[in-house]
Amino acid sequence: MYIGLLDRLLDAGGLAYYEAILDAAYASNGIEGVRAQARNMGAQLIGSVEYQSTNPSNAMHVVRLYRA
Repeated sequence: MYIGLLDRLLDAGGLAYYEAILDAAYASNGIEGVRAQARNMGAQLIGSVEYQSTNPSNAMHVVRLYRA
């Protein structure tokens, strides 16, 4: 999602953080928990100041969602 939405690589600390979140989601609710958490993470990224500061056009927003 970082590459697709923010057009940048995830740093090592961020990767470990999100890996732990997805691992916990899987441990508690299986694959459905991971899917729900991934949707939540995507929504958080789209709502983030970093994403909003790129001021994407509608067309670019669609491209980024597709890539993510």
